[in-house]
Amino acid sequence: MSPKVPFVNYPNGSQQPENFHFVGGPMKYSVHPSPIGSSDAGAAQVGSQVTETIDVEDDDTIQPINSNARANARSIARSIAPSDARSDRRLNWSNEEDIRLVSAWLHNSIDPIDGNDKKADQYWSDVTSTYNSTTKCDRMRNRNQLKLRWERIKKPVTEFNGCYARISKVHQSGMSDDQKMDQAMQLYASEHSDKPFTMLHAWRILRHEKKWAAFVKKLSKEKSTSTDPTPVVNVEDAPKQRPIGRQKAKEERNGKRKEPEAISAIGEKLDKFIDATTKAEKIAEVQQSLASKKLEVAKEQTKSKMLDLYRDLLCAPTSELSEEAKAERSKALELMASTIFPKDN
Repeated sequence: MSPKVPFVNYPNGSQQPENFHFVGGPMKYSVHPSPIGSSDAGAAQVGSQVTETIDVEDDDTIQPINSNARANARSIARSIAPSDARSDRRLNWSNEEDIRLVSAWLHNSIDPIDGNDKKADQYWSDVTSTYNSTTKCDRMRNRNQLKLRWERIKKPVTEFNGCYARISKVHQSGMSDDQKMDQAMQLYASEHSDKPFTMLHAWRILRHEKKWAAFVKKLSKEKSTSTDPTPVVNVEDAPKQRPIGRQKAKEERNGKRKEPEAISAIGEKLDKFIDATTKAEKIAEVQQSLASKKLEVAKEQTKSKMLDLYRDLLCAPTSELSEEAKAERSKALELMASTIFPKDN
């Protein structure tokens, strides 16, 4: 057995040790004759990018010098990281793979609570390493695939988390967690064209995590400060109508507003005036009716008192009255009788 010699790349034309040649290179650089089947067609282009993995043990046209050269070739093959290489066949995601991706995200998450602050490239490289460390070789994913899948998990989970929070706020007690979850599922479907929420397995893992809570809070702040916000408006807390500005008020006073706006404003004022007039007429009618009733009552009371007085005067003795008093009595009785008992014309 020949002694172990480290692999050294000698420049062209330099003195080369015995039993040395370039793996796959032209045989003019080797002291040995060319092996059967080899040709210049397999020459490596210096500086070109490696595009395939070379197995030095299975290729009969390559004769590595020793075990060190073989180990060096294997190291070069492994250096082609699978993190960004895309698979030729499409792999559907399972719930178990989603859970492992979520766990990898939690483990490597950018989170100010735990002080774990990494740049995006390094962060997703760590997530990829964590995910693939527990994944079979034929199910490994690259960094871009994991980032894309996380985006597809994050959006529906965030929206469902909002539905669950609203249900929990309305029904704070007297309802189990499963019942709240069912109502949140119905609310989510009603807001997404009857499409069901399919990421419940991921939400169950994320819902109680501090990193997820901080992440959702950050998303809420970004959404509230975005250029196209979609705020939730409470009808009870809706702001009052803003008063018109000074210029608009002057234009309205001077009749310089646009014709449609002026006509609309006149119509609104006319409607208000009609409503106020109608209410005033109704109030006047009610007051008049009450006054008429009071007047009738007063007349009846006066008539009743006059009738009592008429009876007393009519029944009073007249033997002690003078002729003049009797005449006055007769006139009073006639006047009272005409008032109490009016004659029909």
